[in-house]
Amino acid sequence: SWDQKLATNRFVILANWNNEAVLDRETGLVWQVTPGTGSSYGIDSNWYGATMNCAGVGTGGRYGWRLPTYHEISSLADATGALPNGHPFQVGDRQLFWTTTFWPSDSDYALIRSIVVPALMNGDRVTASANVWCVRGGQGVNTNG
Repeated sequence: SWDQKLATNRFVILANWNNEAVLDRETGLVWQVTPGTGSSYGIDSNWYGATMNCAGVGTGGRYGWRLPTYHEISSLADATGALPNGHPFQVGDRQLFWTTTFWPSDSDYALIRSIVVPALMNGDRVTASANVWCVRGGQGVNTNG
């Protein structure tokens, strides 16, 4: 339930998913432990490659992954815009991630989320490049307009 705020034990690494996925107990979403794994599209891709990556990835031996919405990936961040202390994710030096949320005035652009600062960015879905972080569960709705 999205009305919770968990200070401890928020993230649970799912052992029965080969330790490749994390349950966020605050939102009920399941995230890849290591963003951009499991496909040749993986890291530093355009939006279409990122979407295909999630559609075909079998992280934890399970399919049904997708790109997150801007609000979903933002829910991982703390008040500074960064991932909270003690998080289990292995993001390395990747900082910018594609979302399914389109730029309100031009659907040729999608929002890109930084996990370092709370900045609102967008990128051309064909020519821009960002990283891929797939999620399972939730609504997964394109939030145009």
